[in-house]
Amino acid sequence: ERVGLDLSPTRLVAGLTVAEQQLVEIAKALAIEAKVMILDEPTATLTEREIEELFGVIRSLTDEGIAVLYISHRLDEIFRIADRVTVMRDGKVVDTVPAGELDENKLVRMMVGREITDLYPKHEVEIKDVVLRATGICRGNVLKDCSFEMREGEILGFAGLVGAGRTE
Repeated sequence: ERVGLDLSPTRLVAGLTVAEQQLVEIAKALAIEAKVMILDEPTATLTEREIEELFGVIRSLTDEGIAVLYISHRLDEIFRIADRVTVMRDGKVVDTVPAGELDENKLVRMMVGREITDLYPKHEVEIKDVVLRATGICRGNVLKDCSFEMREGEILGFAGLVGAGRTE
């Protein structure tokens, strides 16, 4: 109940979603009366709804006096959940600052160790020849008429949300 998980205790963990598995881990820590919890990139594979639910659990834990060390590279999450922010670079602590004293620019400066004048500079590049073209790719009911092309010197990445056919 403390983590908002309504599951049968006889259910196998292997059959749970990633979000449910994380809540089971938190419940295990609560069962042994942990005073500190370390969550390392806990939202990496969660949907926005699952993230909100996890943040609600984290808030209730901190309200109970449990310390939560939340490790993330997602800056928006840091600003939504942190009281204090510690930035580490090259295995060393750069600084610890109350979250209210930070903005995104200051946090990025702390992370990279320099002033950021143009975070994503546009580089002029020559458009080269297509070296790979795939058209009309299908796979059962998962992929329908998927097409793409890749040019020489490009890096092609595919991304998607959990549960939206990303693996396929």
